[in-house]
Amino acid sequence: MKRLIHFICLLLISTSLWANEVAPLSKNEQAIHTMVKDWAQAWQNQAIDEYLSFYSPEFIPANGLSLAQWQQQRRERVSEPLFIKTETNDIDITELRGAFAQVQFRQKYTAAKYQDQVMKALHLERLHGKWLIVKESSKPIKIK
Repeated sequence: MKRLIHFICLLLISTSLWANEVAPLSKNEQAIHTMVKDWAQAWQNQAIDEYLSFYSPEFIPANGLSLAQWQQQRRERVSEPLFIKTETNDIDITELRGAFAQVQFRQKYTAAKYQDQVMKALHLERLHGKWLIVKESSKPIKIK
């Protein structure tokens, strides 16, 4: 009887471990994860031209700015701080249909005189084999 109970316990444990396994990422999902990490790294490195290359020519800036105005604003804001540190966590592809995707993640941003944590959402389009940002938004996360 002890052996049977032991066997059933092992079976339940192994079954629950398999149930919690994450499915492997598709090539598109891998490419999107890599793109998000590379975009954040370019931002952190303050490599402004590389950073801007992650945005589509069809990018829609927030606050009614034109693309040219937004690019100039980003050039100033990315190059100004003495340092930038970015962390992206919990990357979740919430939608993936053909050449379009939406991804969201927790982003922690730290610079010399400013820091925040947000939930960032990126709307992506695959153009010429490369995932590019078409639109982005963020919501503050309250730090406890």
